Amino acid sequence: MTENEKRILMTLYEMNEDLDYSNYEIDEIADFLRLDYDEVKTLCEGLLRQGYLHECMTYDDDGMDTYILSEKALLALGLEV
Repeated sequence: MTENEKRILMTLYEMNEDLDYSNYEIDEIADFLRLDYDEVKTLCEGLLRQGYLHECMTYDDDGMDTYILSEKALLALGLEV
């Protein structure tokens, strides 16, 4: 896992007040990390394929892509599940 992938996971964790509810769009994550939108989108897609993220909404269905952390992500970050 790359440093920026870890930063994305930690950012989602830090932005969430309730891990079972909150989800964030790519542009919010990119703004928070001060990274390029396209880079964050690519990294999130990779994290999704690897099972570290779950999709909440998709652009095709809902007009936006949003993600939450999976149990695998919490374990990778050394956080309590």
